[in-house]
Amino acid sequence: MSKKSLVITLILLLFLISSFLSLWVFWGELTCGIIGKGFSDGLGGSLWVFLAFWILFLAVLALFVLLVKDTRVVIGGVFLTAVSLTLFILRGHSFTPLMATSGVVLFIALLIFSFKLRQDVNNHINFSAGHLLPPQFRSLGFFLTLILSFYIYEKTKPLTVDFKIVIPESIFEAILDQVPTDELNDYAEDMLGIDNSTDPLVTSQTTFIEEMNAFFEGRLPVPETIRPYFEGQELPEETKSYLRDQGIPIEMVEDFLSSVIIDAEGNIKEPISGGGQQILTAGLKAMLEDQINQAFAPFYKYLPLVYAITSFTILFYINLMIVFAGTFITWLLLKVLLWSKVVILDKEMVECERLTI
Repeated sequence: MSKKSLVITLILLLFLISSFLSLWVFWGELTCGIIGKGFSDGLGGSLWVFLAFWILFLAVLALFVLLVKDTRVVIGGVFLTAVSLTLFILRGHSFTPLMATSGVVLFIALLIFSFKLRQDVNNHINFSAGHLLPPQFRSLGFFLTLILSFYIYEKTKPLTVDFKIVIPESIFEAILDQVPTDELNDYAEDMLGIDNSTDPLVTSQTTFIEEMNAFFEGRLPVPETIRPYFEGQELPEETKSYLRDQGIPIEMVEDFLSSVIIDAEGNIKEPISGGGQQILTAGLKAMLEDQINQAFAPFYKYLPLVYAITSFTILFYINLMIVFAGTFITWLLLKVLLWSKVVILDKEMVECERLTI
């Protein structure tokens, strides 16, 4: 191998491994981001960088297989790529057979890609990137999609332990806005066991929500029976038990009570506009989330599989578009290398067999 060939081989190998590991880094970032907080504008940049490195990896891999003539070097290059993936995945993660299998699957996929592409090049008289590369890129993309799905499956398995469905505030408030106030008040009184005829906080002329708003807007003093809870006294155990039964987080109630300051007469120093409505909304939201999570809890163990299948399906169709982008970038890089005389296009005499009568 000449000095020029050695330098080009090392450069391509370096770009091959680094582009693939970069692809994997941004896939991990996307995975953590989407699982943690859903898809947002902040993840859009990571998505485009991930796709860019996927395309770059395909282009560099194709150049490596096409330009490096020594088959042993090609095998060594794809082996190093697979090993780097395995080490990168296992870094900071406990060993699992599925993650270790990813490296083996990648190595086999890269070997198949390399030998198939070299065979196709040898079987064609003229070299055409647009004709030779897409079929091989599609096949390799299938295996890459499978490996990326393996990763998201393993990544989401620990999350099923503490997974909880959380309803976005905006969605819940939009739903409540469609419910008439009197129906919402009746539901709140039934839910909390409030009786207009006996409860001292609610009169026949007012509703539960109106009375709550009067307290938190400073128009009525807080009843003496519950003032100590605004001053730091711990909630009674029966109250905590009731909140647990209703699915209302005790910490949320205690944090809210501690944030409200009242004066000697029991009036709130810093009135909260619509406070009763806010408390009711927070309580209803917490209760609804608790009921949903209790109903769907037995199915949370299947979430990693759902995530994996969903990601595989999305990536499978993305791969169909990446094939053409990868082919174009490979063609463009080859043109640049040919124009700069780093690579030349030789014509060779070959023997072929033909059937004749």
